[in-house]
Amino acid sequence: MLEISSICLNRRASFQMALVDVKEGDEVVTDFWVTEEKILQFAELVGDFAPIHFDSEFARNKGFDDTIAHGLFTASFISGVLGNSLPGPESVINELTLKYHRPLYKGQTIQVRVSVQRVVHAVNAVYLAITIFEKSSSKKVVSGRVICSYPSEDT
Repeated sequence: MLEISSICLNRRASFQMALVDVKEGDEVVTDFWVTEEKILQFAELVGDFAPIHFDSEFARNKGFDDTIAHGLFTASFISGVLGNSLPGPESVINELTLKYHRPLYKGQTIQVRVSVQRVVHAVNAVYLAITIFEKSSSKKVVSGRVICSYPSEDT
């Protein structure tokens, strides 16, 4: 545990971004490859082993091409982009609203796009648009918005 904490603290130091650095129109795009192993690790973490995620025949009988990734697995990539890139490690998520447009399958590569819509310095808040695309087809998988804030030192 100490080793992991040390790694996290070292990474955090290299990614310092303050609210003053965030501007309307800023955008970050990050790619992630979705593997069966990652889906299984997520299922183990949250305890969701529904057949739609692991039984191909079941998934096909429900109208899907194959088993699908968990919706929150797909959404979890947003957290990594927000915390590591934009708006950065000093921010916290206050509100997250998502709409799912199509399923995500193992073997696909997704592209997470986060763009700053508005910065409100009076309340230390950043409003961002979120879009997740399936990279090879450019089809939208998830869209939404998130409000992040920068807690003050005395919070």
